[in-house]
Amino acid sequence: MFRLPGYQFVSNNRTGYKGGLAIYIRYPCQYKICDDLTININNEVESIFTKIDQHLHKLVIGEIYRVPGTNAQISILEYQKILHMLSTISGRAMIAMNQNFNCMNIDHRGITVDLIDALISSSFVPTITEPTRITHYTATLIINLYMPR
Repeated sequence: MFRLPGYQFVSNNRTGYKGGLAIYIRYPCQYKICDDLTININNEVESIFTKIDQHLHKLVIGEIYRVPGTNAQISILEYQKILHMLSTISGRAMIAMNQNFNCMNIDHRGITVDLIDALISSSFVPTITEPTRITHYTATLIINLYMPR
């Protein structure tokens, strides 16, 4: 149902719940799932990471999703574990993250600052600086792509 011609579908499905995470990798790229970075804590946080080896280039691509309204401190601890493990892997990395923390509130102390501090101290910077979710009443930045500086 979610197949795209010319792409390989890699997923981490939720157990007991609908949904999960997926990454599409263009053929003929060779990839390996990074099991040590792929987590699934139901109703909290989940991730999927792949390492792509293309000639001399190595790239780790990951996706992290935090369930809205869950324990923010647990999420930050899980993010820090993943960021630490990423620092030991050779090659470049990029992380797509639906953190469900509004990064438009970065001027306020709290969990959003903790998240950005964890990412920046691991040499990852956000690439999106404008709202990613806009309604008639709100504008939030809860989804981002983080790249190494």
